[in-house]
Amino acid sequence: MARALIEALPKLPSHYCRQHTDMTFLEGIDSKSQLYRLFQSYCDSQNAKRVCRQVLFKTLKELNVGIQKPRKDQCNVCLSYTYGHCSQDDHDKHMKRKNEGQEQKKGDKQLAENDEHVLVFTVDLQQVLLAPRIFANANYFKSKLCYHNFTVYDLATRRVTTLRSKHHHETFILSSSSLTVAVTRIETPLSQTACFWQQCKHRQQSSKSSWKKGHTWMEADSVHSAIERKLLNRQIYWPAEYIEVITSARTKPEPYHVKNLTFEFFLDFSKLSFCKTIRPGRRPGDPQVTDIRALKYGIDGIIQYKLHHSDEWSPLPSRNSNRNAPVTIPKMYSQPIPIKKTKFEDLQQLKEVLPREYHTFYDQLPHQ
Repeated sequence: MARALIEALPKLPSHYCRQHTDMTFLEGIDSKSQLYRLFQSYCDSQNAKRVCRQVLFKTLKELNVGIQKPRKDQCNVCLSYTYGHCSQDDHDKHMKRKNEGQEQKKGDKQLAENDEHVLVFTVDLQQVLLAPRIFANANYFKSKLCYHNFTVYDLATRRVTTLRSKHHHETFILSSSSLTVAVTRIETPLSQTACFWQQCKHRQQSSKSSWKKGHTWMEADSVHSAIERKLLNRQIYWPAEYIEVITSARTKPEPYHVKNLTFEFFLDFSKLSFCKTIRPGRRPGDPQVTDIRALKYGIDGIIQYKLHHSDEWSPLPSRNSNRNAPVTIPKMYSQPIPIKKTKFEDLQQLKEVLPREYHTFYDQLPHQ
């Protein structure tokens, strides 16, 4: 019965947890205690004998399935040092690199506070928001709409804009091309920009710099924490209710701004090939892409890199082509992406535990 329950529950793909790339996560399950209570109800409904918690959780592990809210990635080096598996010298070097990244962001923030033509912001993608989000038992066995909240936090003004994918296809915000669109669509006349996220940083003379894994806290994370506190013990009957939740999650210095994204917003960057690779080396043993800590993109098309924040800029080996070619970027989608037939059928069944005024929305969803 444990295996039958776990296989019956809808799941989310692994990209919602960077630490576990091959796992799936139970949708709408927040803890093992909640899962076991659901298992008890499931056994009672099937007139089946219950098994103990250990058997249920062992089955969960065997199926390589996790709970929906995974812990934030912890730093491997720091954990290794805690248990005596990392030398003091290696740990000191690691902490130095971590502090260099934070100091870089701090310096860019001060620059933006003193110059209105400089924009410095952090961005992050919140864990998926489900609709409907209800507490009925039937909710756990049905697939729901997945919404994505991409957050942009201006460090100088503390203005927060959340780019919310209105449609129901998981590639809308998650693909790298869509993330690029979300960042470059900031319509402000600027002389310089710097964008920090959990892997990168970006400038118009643009630069990227990566954070050390496990030390990736940013101001955008506070936005997601505020939204999650606002959602605590609250039911969501249809996706538009998330707008009110997000805007009311903060009052000072101003509420969060929400921008709904439709399929027309997204552009397809897959055909662009100005730079085939950003690997700084060519031979075995040379630095890899993962060794890069900063990238600078000049308006002349030249790309420079750093392996440490304290290093001087070095030119990336030239692999660019068609730098001056005219750019025409096509739309990524020509029409709304329909949801799967099985998901549409699940949503129709969930209408039984939703207020009647929300039924029309779910009836009109485009589906296969």
